[in-house]
Amino acid sequence: MVSEGNPQFPAGAPEVELDIDLQTDVTLWRLNVFVQEALKAANKSTGGQTPKTTIMVER
Repeated sequence: MVSEGNPQFPAGAPEVELDIDLQTDVTLWRLNVFVQEALKAANKSTGGQTPKTTIMVER
């Protein structure tokens, strides 16, 4: 998603840093939808228990 708007983004890297302030509104919207759907799927697969999720945000 991010590399579609930024071809220089290292999409294949195992871990990346993402500067939220530099992303387009479309990219942020798509990331939000992706994360929300992933959390719903994880919630279903864990029987309703909240999965352990790590999101690091630095400003």
